[in-house]
Amino acid sequence: MILKIKNRTGRFSRQLDRWVLHPVIGPLCLAVVCFSLLQLLFLGCGPLIDLLQQRLQSWQQLLHRLFGHTLLVSLLADGILTGVGSLLCLTPLIVVLFLFLGAVQQCGYQARISQLFGRLFARAGLSPQACAPMMASFACAVPAMLALRHVASRRQRLIALFIVPFFPCSARLPVYSLFVAACFAHMPSTRYGAMRVESIALFALYALGIVIAFVTAFVLVRWFAPNTSYSSTTTTQVVHLPAYRLPSPAALIATALGHVWGFWKDAGTIIVAMSIVLWGLFVFPQHTALGQMTADSLELSYAGQLGKALSPVFGCLGFDWRICVSLLASFAAREAFIPTLAIAHGLQNETLSHTHTAALYSPATAMSLLVFFALSMQCMSTLAACKRETNSWLWPLLQWLYMAVTAWLLAWVTYQIAAWAGFA
Repeated sequence: MILKIKNRTGRFSRQLDRWVLHPVIGPLCLAVVCFSLLQLLFLGCGPLIDLLQQRLQSWQQLLHRLFGHTLLVSLLADGILTGVGSLLCLTPLIVVLFLFLGAVQQCGYQARISQLFGRLFARAGLSPQACAPMMASFACAVPAMLALRHVASRRQRLIALFIVPFFPCSARLPVYSLFVAACFAHMPSTRYGAMRVESIALFALYALGIVIAFVTAFVLVRWFAPNTSYSSTTTTQVVHLPAYRLPSPAALIATALGHVWGFWKDAGTIIVAMSIVLWGLFVFPQHTALGQMTADSLELSYAGQLGKALSPVFGCLGFDWRICVSLLASFAAREAFIPTLAIAHGLQNETLSHTHTAALYSPATAMSLLVFFALSMQCMSTLAACKRETNSWLWPLLQWLYMAVTAWLLAWVTYQIAAWAGFA
């Protein structure tokens, strides 16, 4: 694709574009902008999200103190409030992301990003307008999916929606840190010069998701949208760059609140419904008092039975029923994987540490689990967001199935190589 830029703007805009569109300085400026976005999402929203999670837990405890551990109270506190809590925690991310993206678009910088990344994204067949949302997916895939509405082409937007969950979000980090350490716990040395092998492994997990995302996009574009201008190398596109201007605060706030309301109205129903279903799987049939889940009650629950039923499918990856049921729990929230695994091993009063993990699972199993967790869609909020954005269950179900099969195959390859190397 040949780009001809028509810059019919004022002197200030033309002088600024000398730096913003520079082949070296321009990408550095964009890196600073994207880093600022991630800082806003992580540091700006992080404390607020932690506060919301603490409030949610206090509300759940208050309901149990006032009304006891009855079935109805458990449904409200542990089922419905879990779904509402996930929505509350996503709200700050959605607001901040859309305020940021709206400001970038209104000030005229969005058109410059398209020029900088036009050829790079064209190689994968992606729209340059998907650049900023994909960067935001490192914090959370849900607001990134909503932000893809800025992509003009519907087919390009669907392809971007399909690959966004492959980008590693922050919710995966607790599992990464726990099992990466377990992978190398038995090694005599975990340092290569100034670098630790755990850091290299963590970087490899991030790189794996990004590589699979772009390979998937490359294949999808050639099958689903072969004639788009982004995948063409012979078309000429004339681009008119707008002048730089100050964004409108009122328009930014109205847009962000509109996206939040739309997400709550449409995806919220799906998330709450999934939370109730998962609550029922872990509560029934009742073998202990509500609120007192033990390893035995977890094993005898419908979730435990489902985990055992899935064991033959995941056994060749080194997974037992405890890992399977923990993966099921992580569908409500990825952070639930570790406490559920701790309960399944009878560690209710202890924290599942690196030492526990290394003693319970071999390095081969830990490596296989990391690959599977990095590539599979373990998030009902992401599935609900995809359903809302596509207005159909077909696309999110295909997405979930594709990610599950891809994760299983690469985890199987990882386990076989690790076992062959003597890490089983």
